[in-house]
Amino acid sequence: MLAFVHIEKSAGTSLTNILRRNYFLECCDIRPLSVNSNGVFKFIDFREFKKYNQRLKCIAGHAVKPW
Repeated sequence: MLAFVHIEKSAGTSLTNILRRNYFLECCDIRPLSVNSNGVFKFIDFREFKKYNQRLKCIAGHAVKPW
């Protein structure tokens, strides 16, 4: 699993587009699903995304945090 942590104002959009082209349907630009998430993508959110896309190999977005 590749998780791209997109830091604002650091060419992240270009890299996200490259990931989308290379991974196609196996890549997802994620958003937190829970209203209580405080803008952070959590493991419970990941399980929901994985449930609908079993082939998921790459996630990207502002909500991905390195911790």
